[in-house]
Amino acid sequence: MNKQIKSFLWMIVIFLILFLLIFVFDSFIKEFSTDLSTDDLTTIVDKAEPDNGDHYDGSSLIPNGYYNKTNNLSGEELKAALNDLISEHDEFSYTSEKTDVWDILRVADEDPNNNDNIIMFYTGISHPKECQDTKYPPEFCAVDLYGEEKLTEWNREHIWSKSRGDFGTKRGAGTDTHHIVAAERAMNSTKNNRIFQDCNDGDDNNIIDRQYGNFTCNDWGFEPRDEVKGDVARMIFYMMVRYEGENGEVDLEVNDYILNPTKKDKDPFYGDLNDLLRWHLEDPVSEWEVNRNEIIYSFQGNRNPFIDNPKFVELIFEN
Repeated sequence: MNKQIKSFLWMIVIFLILFLLIFVFDSFIKEFSTDLSTDDLTTIVDKAEPDNGDHYDGSSLIPNGYYNKTNNLSGEELKAALNDLISEHDEFSYTSEKTDVWDILRVADEDPNNNDNIIMFYTGISHPKECQDTKYPPEFCAVDLYGEEKLTEWNREHIWSKSRGDFGTKRGAGTDTHHIVAAERAMNSTKNNRIFQDCNDGDDNNIIDRQYGNFTCNDWGFEPRDEVKGDVARMIFYMMVRYEGENGEVDLEVNDYILNPTKKDKDPFYGDLNDLLRWHLEDPVSEWEVNRNEIIYSFQGNRNPFIDNPKFVELIFEN
């Protein structure tokens, strides 16, 4: 009888061990398997093949189902679906006693290592928030810039220049912080409303080194530093999708040939498309962009789709 009990107990032990092994193996498979379905774009962030590493995956921050209506779409259909998705959002004043663009930039462009500072977009320099656009900046606003120590202010830079489409600083395109950044005043003035171009790809003239990795060239071109080229591209693509001429808003388009790339040009076009597409791949989405997108979403209630899912660029432009 004792032998039978022992045999029975051993059978139970063996059964439990087998069950445990099966459970562990099944968990391992689930953990390391990859679902490549395109049905749920909130769980997929495709990886480009950039020069400086894979993009930062912020898909866990995307609200569940946010992009469901874009499933299996491409080209103009995808562009229209994204427009419908991101067009309904809160708008803020450019300058106001209540929450305005200044306030949002103080949060969105905050230096993660110093919450009293912002990061200036074109130079990458951390600078006190209190040095915000003023005629008489305090002494602590003096920094070593362009080879000399000087009082430096930061202001609001429209990546899609507000004169290209002539939307100014009105609510809407003029105050949409998905494309407005904190920038050092002098470099903001240098960029002006120049079109974005690669000034160092071998077919350019009148190339001027503006320091910190920025260049101007040709008739009216501007190349930003490498670290923000992808950021610029994804902001421009956001504006192209968000502003389609509906409800009295401006209709913005990106192309690879600007008919009149001069300071006086107010046509609602931006480029150069080919360079922007390349920058999107070469400078993939960063943790900075993901965090900034989330902060602006908390204010405006809409997102930049090209940060959430970089593959949207390829799907829209296709060829």
